[in-house]
Amino acid sequence: MIGVNGKMNSKEQSRVVKFQKKYAKNFGKDKKWDILTQERFFSSVANLLNIGFSLPTALNFISETDKKLSLGIHQILNHLKEGHSFSESISIFIDEEAYQQIKIAESHGKISEVLKKIADFDRLRAKQIAKIKAVMIYPIFLICLLIALICGIKFYLIPQISSFSKESEPVSFVNNFVVFFGIAIIIFMFVIMYKYFIHQPIINKTLLLSKVPIFGKLYQKYLAYYLSGNLAILLNNGLSIKEIIFTLTSSSKENLNSVLAKALGQRLTEGVEITKAANFDRIVSPEMVKFLNSKKTVKDMAMSMEAYSQVMFQDMISLTDKLISAVQPIMFLIIGITIAATYLQLFMPIYNAMKGMY
Repeated sequence: MIGVNGKMNSKEQSRVVKFQKKYAKNFGKDKKWDILTQERFFSSVANLLNIGFSLPTALNFISETDKKLSLGIHQILNHLKEGHSFSESISIFIDEEAYQQIKIAESHGKISEVLKKIADFDRLRAKQIAKIKAVMIYPIFLICLLIALICGIKFYLIPQISSFSKESEPVSFVNNFVVFFGIAIIIFMFVIMYKYFIHQPIINKTLLLSKVPIFGKLYQKYLAYYLSGNLAILLNNGLSIKEIIFTLTSSSKENLNSVLAKALGQRLTEGVEITKAANFDRIVSPEMVKFLNSKKTVKDMAMSMEAYSQVMFQDMISLTDKLISAVQPIMFLIIGITIAATYLQLFMPIYNAMKGMY
């Protein structure tokens, strides 16, 4: 579709227009790629770079062989021709974490390795999401049947049974009021919590997410994987702690890396020891602080960070598998409790009606 020189004839231009119309919903301007699309893109670019393709040639090749990525890559190539960096050119299509990793690798690392690493992580995410969907299909089907059963009992059986006993009518009204009031309170609390969360600084958001029951531990492992991986890239290029801080804080856009680096730099300037300066509760793991404070060479420190990043990656896989295996039993427990409560609500009017007869 796009030649090596980046120019298109009229026939190719009309073909691009067709692709724009066909894929506008999924790949329009400023539309993020889904996980699988992002993984396919990074994996393809990494493989082509590893076998000797230049970046523009690799992008042109993918554009010609992958129709679903063609429109997005055409936009990326146009951004590159305008003088933008690769990370800036793809930022509208990828998530923030991937953008930051690519930006760091673009200046201080081997970009093909980082792209492969991101592709592997996206592949894991897609695989785990597919597992969750597979596990949830049967419980969701049961929940739908249960909702239909509850509605039938609530709006058909209970009113008929309640007609035998006048005493049950006020009780039914009170129960309905309590249920709807409770639901309204829960929704209101969730809205307040969401608004509170989105207006928090990045550090506070990260701390709040790391404290969420059950999922907080998984998020902490992701942070360890993400931060140690970024540090490994910078250390592999021989950058000192001061140079790393300068590199991360020079970002024009505020992100977790830049905020942490700025806070670390400020603490070090005040004379705080590295072990205390790098201590960000639940964000920077103790192992990472030890690596930074070790007497090892920069190269050995980089190797330790890279190995630790891989360990955290494997821990994430293990922990997500455990959480997924716990989803079905929890769902069935909730369904069982709901069924018991529904039958209790059904038999209470019958009991009241019978009590009134004798």
